[in-house]
Amino acid sequence: MTTRDTPVVVARGARHATPRRAAAAAFLGSVVEYYDLVAFGTAAALVFNTLFFRDVSPSVALLLSFATFASGYVVRPLGGLLFGWIGDRHGRRTAVMLTIVVMGAATVLIGLLPTYAAIGWVAPVLLVVLRVLQGLAVGGELGGAVLIAVEHAPERRRGFYGSFSTAGAQAGTVLATVVFALLTATLSDESFASWGWRVPFLASAVIVLVGVLIRYGLDETPDFERARTQERTRTPIRTAITAHPGAILGITAVMAGMMSIWYLLTVYSLSYATTEVGIAKPTIL
Repeated sequence: MTTRDTPVVVARGARHATPRRAAAAAFLGSVVEYYDLVAFGTAAALVFNTLFFRDVSPSVALLLSFATFASGYVVRPLGGLLFGWIGDRHGRRTAVMLTIVVMGAATVLIGLLPTYAAIGWVAPVLLVVLRVLQGLAVGGELGGAVLIAVEHAPERRRGFYGSFSTAGAQAGTVLATVVFALLTATLSDESFASWGWRVPFLASAVIVLVGVLIRYGLDETPDFERARTQERTRTPIRTAITAHPGAILGITAVMAGMMSIWYLLTVYSLSYATTEVGIAKPTIL
C-alpha cells in the first residue's frame, strides 16, 4: 500500500507547487519590469536632462529626457507582438525568460552608461537604444506573466493567480521609489548626480537573478502543451484584429488613459515639484 500511495502524494504536491511557482514567477517578473521602468522614469525626471542632454536650454533638455522615456512606449506594442509570437511558437516559459533577461540587461547597462560629458552625443543615443530594449521587454512581460500564471492556475482560481502579475507591478513601483527616496535623502545633490543615480539601475541585477532562477525551473503551461497538438492559424495577429476590433480598441483606450494619468503622477510630478515648486526630492518621492 505504501508504494501505491506515494506517487499520489507526489503528484498532488506537484499540482499545488507549480501554480504557486508560476504565480511567484509572474510576481517577481513584474517587480523587475516595473522597478526598472519606474527607475528610468524617476531618473528622467530628476537627472537625465542634465547628464545626457547638454548644449541646449534646460527646458529642451527636460523635454528630450521625457522623450527618451516615451520612446519605450512607442515600441511597447511591438514588444507585445514579438514576444506574443515567441510565446505561441516556442512556449510561454521561453518568452518570459527572454523578457526578464532583456529588461534586466538593459537596465544594468543604463547604470554603467557614460554620460554626455564623457562621450558626447553617443551617450543619449545609447540611452535611447537601451530604453527601446526596455520597452520591447515590458511589452512582452505584461501579457506573458499573466499567461504563465493563469495557464498554470487551478480552473476556479485563475483570476486570483493572474492578479499576482499586477501586484508585482505595484511592488516594483514602490521599491524603485523607495530606493530613490533613500538615495536622495542620504546623498548630496552632487553625489547623487555623480554616481548615486546609478545605484538603482545596478541593484536591479539582484532582482533579475532571483526572477530568472524561479522562472528557469518552471514547467511549460498545460494550455500551451495542449495547443501543440492542435491546428494553429498562420496569421494570429490578423485573426485577432479582424475578429475583435472593438475589444482591442476599447482596451487600448482604457490603458492609454490610465497610464497617462499614472505617469503624470509618478514621473512628471517629480520634475515639476522639484524644479518649479521647490519641494525637496526625498519629500516628493
